[in-house]
Amino acid sequence: MPCRRTVHTTSSDKPCPRRFGHSRSLVHGNGQFIHHTKCRSSGRSRGSFLRHSHCDGTYIVEYPFKENSPPIHQTLQQACMRLKFMEKKFRLSPELKEQYTEFMGEYLTLGHMEKLSAQQRQQNTGSCFYLPHHAVFKPDSITTKCRVVFDGSSKDSSCVSLNHRLHVGPPIQRDLFAVSLRFRQHRFVFCVDIEKMFRGIRVSKEHTDFQKIVWRTDENAPIEHYRLLTVTHGLTSSPFLAVRVLKQLADDYKNEFPITSHVLINDVYVDDILTAYNSTEDLIKTKDELVSLLTKAKFCLRKWSSNCWPLLSTLPIELREYNPVDLNCKSIDTFVKVLGVQWNPCTDELSLKIKSMKCVKEPTKRSVLSEMSKIYDPLGIVWPRF
Repeated sequence: MPCRRTVHTTSSDKPCPRRFGHSRSLVHGNGQFIHHTKCRSSGRSRGSFLRHSHCDGTYIVEYPFKENSPPIHQTLQQACMRLKFMEKKFRLSPELKEQYTEFMGEYLTLGHMEKLSAQQRQQNTGSCFYLPHHAVFKPDSITTKCRVVFDGSSKDSSCVSLNHRLHVGPPIQRDLFAVSLRFRQHRFVFCVDIEKMFRGIRVSKEHTDFQKIVWRTDENAPIEHYRLLTVTHGLTSSPFLAVRVLKQLADDYKNEFPITSHVLINDVYVDDILTAYNSTEDLIKTKDELVSLLTKAKFCLRKWSSNCWPLLSTLPIELREYNPVDLNCKSIDTFVKVLGVQWNPCTDELSLKIKSMKCVKEPTKRSVLSEMSKIYDPLGIVWPRF
């Protein structure tokens, strides 16, 4: 049985002032802007954010390469070997192959990668990187059980990986503890996920050659070459770029959506948005503005959850995290994950899922801490006080 405890807090969480870097914006007459960020925490880094006024609003970024990065050597051979290794797994698990093929097919259908012709394969052979890929399973995921992750830590023939050539970027991500606390400070809340956030951000054409892959649906067919066109899971700078784009989006439309822009900067952790108000009217208004703001950059919101039924009733059923329920019934069966912690929107309670612990005859501080460290508890709800 999971340990359950209701948590109420009114503590403030003013962030400590820190300067991780400085930035400047350049505006061009052709309707695009380039935003440069220099990272003090990891040397000189350059991340460019381009947006054309005549496009659909999607943000385009460049990867922040280190200036002293060594030349890229051979990567195709290892990528092909890793593909053949995955195909051996496919023989043992047809279900894995089906899910893997479906994922890659969706990648291609949505325009997040493109197939390369024989002529395109011969271009920029000295400045391209082939990324191996493998499967990662999330059994508790409602939407995607099998996700394909591209290995940016794979090394080329000179034993240097693409991740080693990239800056991580300054830590601009909001603090997990602070976001969790604000989630508990008001009566009505909602949580929502930005669908395919990384893949909603395009990579500049010059840098797509650094994320080539090989793939085929049939191991007896010739190996085909592809190029990923969006920010890629598995690259060390991808989380920074994704968060930085959300910040840029908030800055671009802060005059049109002042309240929602503040939410986008302060109440977001990676691709999860959590905010709260003391009135249902303010909560629903923020929801509507949030949808409008993220639509500007072609981001979609899904997996909505809330303890406010009037808000949920305005959403299509397929966008909700759980089936429609009457929140007044105080059901104990409706749990959703909020930043990795179980939350019951009916009773507005947080709970931790704890696996059975090892029994020892004489528990010590070390053994207790060892078992407690296995529990994901960002708020420190059950952490012992020695």
